[in-house]
Amino acid sequence: MSINKSVAEKLRNYLSNAYKDFNKDEKKYRCKIVNLELKDNDDVVLYVKISAVKSSVVSFSPEELVLSDKMLREFSSIDSRTITFFALQKEKGAILENHTHTICGQEFNNGKTIFITKKMGEQGERKQTAHELYSNAQLLNQFNRADTQNIMVTAIQEQVAEDFE
Repeated sequence: MSINKSVAEKLRNYLSNAYKDFNKDEKKYRCKIVNLELKDNDDVVLYVKISAVKSSVVSFSPEELVLSDKMLREFSSIDSRTITFFALQKEKGAILENHTHTICGQEFNNGKTIFITKKMGEQGERKQTAHELYSNAQLLNQFNRADTQNIMVTAIQEQVAEDFE
């Protein structure tokens, strides 16, 4: 598994910003991802703040968290998606490298990112929001790794922004 360093940095920045809002959500969810670390061997370590009698930060692998239904329920849906994404990356080995779709461009409309995509070997382009692409796992798997990560990070950031409005 090879995770783009810039994507890891974007997620780290997102988590840093999300941590600032953590106290607002602390009553809803006991756990919050507050940082992530990408090891040299491409393993991912998630740092999780657990609100209990004493708040503490504990490190977990995404695989540990995704296998525990009880623990996963303690995270927001955004954090659950992040955990699942990294766990699936390792399990699957990588997103398909034989991609059939590519991102040709981006537009912004009413605070939403519109991706302009094209299926290789066909004429015409298609416009879809980050959320629409993120919600369609089958289509998402048809993009290369960089495009997939771009779509996922954008969709997650837009969802966080929407949740806090």
